[in-house]
Amino acid sequence: MNSAAPIHLVINAMSTRPGGGLTVLLGILKGLQTQASHIKVTVVCSADGTRKGIEKQGIAEVVQPLANAGGIKRQFWISWSMAKYVHQLNPNVFLSLNQYVSGIKCPQVVYHINLLRFLPIDHNATFKEKTFERLRNYSAKQALIKCAANVFESTYIQESAAKVFPSKNPNDRVIYIGLPDNLVDAKADSTGTSYDDTQIASITNGNPTKTTRPW
Repeated sequence: MNSAAPIHLVINAMSTRPGGGLTVLLGILKGLQTQASHIKVTVVCSADGTRKGIEKQGIAEVVQPLANAGGIKRQFWISWSMAKYVHQLNPNVFLSLNQYVSGIKCPQVVYHINLLRFLPIDHNATFKEKTFERLRNYSAKQALIKCAANVFESTYIQESAAKVFPSKNPNDRVIYIGLPDNLVDAKADSTGTSYDDTQIASITNGNPTKTTRPW
């Protein structure tokens, strides 16, 4: 791609909240800022915490069309109104986290970072929760069929998605979310403590969806 040609990337972060999802999004934005200075990025979000997190970094423009909306209201807006809103932003490329947005006129890429989108819905959930999950799961499955490309956080998520609806898109990729280079390359601390370079510690919860391989 011609590095001189301006690109306007719009990112759907309507369902992104402070935590793992926002951490992933900030990593993407920092990478784009470092590697592709000719790309203008606009993030469409709902949560105040997401907007503030991005603005604090100063690495993208942020718009907040449906501030702090509840899950179902937000999902219906994504399904029925987001494409029209995004069209007014005039993007060259649209990146969506976890779900496909119908009606987008430019190439759309979906980054799948949520394993729950490809797992059965919890039978103990309330009717409202199940309705919300079905809407989000349907959107993720549509991405496997209709996107210009799908990106998966891990091969495990890609394999789980393939069990739901096998994607034969040659543009699909697995891009791992890893530690920042400054942590990977860091030397032993000033106390002289040494560490085994082959070991990495991970802090997470015990939810089965967070553990992709037995230890």
